[in-house]
Amino acid sequence: MPSSGGGPTLEVSQAGLTTVAATLTSTASSLAALAAAPPVHAPLAADEVSTSAAARLSEHGGVLSSRASDGAAVLGAAAQAVLAVSTQMAEIDAANATALALGAQGAAPVGGPATAATKVHAVAANTLITPMAPRPGELTAGLIETGSSSTGTTFQSGCRAYGSAFEACAVAARNAQSALAAGITGRTGPRLSTALSKFAAWADEMASHAESVAQSAQDHGGRFERTQHDTPRTQQFAVTRQSLNRAQMLNMQTGG
Repeated sequence: MPSSGGGPTLEVSQAGLTTVAATLTSTASSLAALAAAPPVHAPLAADEVSTSAAARLSEHGGVLSSRASDGAAVLGAAAQAVLAVSTQMAEIDAANATALALGAQGAAPVGGPATAATKVHAVAANTLITPMAPRPGELTAGLIETGSSSTGTTFQSGCRAYGSAFEACAVAARNAQSALAAGITGRTGPRLSTALSKFAAWADEMASHAESVAQSAQDHGGRFERTQHDTPRTQQFAVTRQSLNRAQMLNMQTGG
């Protein structure tokens, strides 16, 4: 319907706008709930390389959580904006109907503005990988031997869950953009549509980034598996030590 009064017109099809707002709100809530549990990568082993790599990956998991919180805030604000338009038009319809019945002038738009989203835009601290500390080879072998690459699978799954959530946000934003294009014209429609388009592109980028972090963790696990395979087992050290002791005893008995 056309808005009353002068200035640019705003034509709204109220049917479906409430549903659009509800969908955006639901998607934002799901993303916010996921953001409450940042992916944390446990060390694959107790050595310095494994613990520092785990810390670095966990930092990226924290960034995913923070960006998800930012995205939820933006999507929630978009839902408020859509709902505000729908509410305003419903109020204008009611006021104009009353005005027509009373023979008075139509009402001006009413309703408060949507609340702007607050974002953190966190970045990873980029922890350096600590080299292995000097120690006897058998002790190093023991650290590697007791480790497991499967320790990182939970982190990988968590990152991919974030990727799926960001993808869902991109879909919801584009669906809302299409609905708004059909339901709102004038200045408000294009502004909301542009904002939703930018958000969808950002959500796509975040989905790709989440998959990249998951892949980095998977690659880290693969490198650890190769290291574990190439590192002598502690039993080999024990056998070698026993052989050396026997050789030394035989050498002493035979007088060298």
